[in-house]
Amino acid sequence: MAATALGRREVIEIEGKRFVYQHGYRMGRVTYVVRIPLTKNMAVWIPGHLGAQEIEASLRGENAFMLQ
Repeated sequence: MAATALGRREVIEIEGKRFVYQHGYRMGRVTYVVRIPLTKNMAVWIPGHLGAQEIEASLRGENAFMLQ
């Protein structure tokens, strides 16, 4: 199934690292998170349409590799 992105992208900063997130659909609601600059090519999608605080909690928890 193809992924669909919605709306605008928003930038957040966690521990001095910048991330772009955007809501979309991939077999249900998801939030796409990409680390910028794109030199590391790191991206994840997290189930549900999340806000900045929920994204930060996920990146500190199960997706901690994004902060390295």
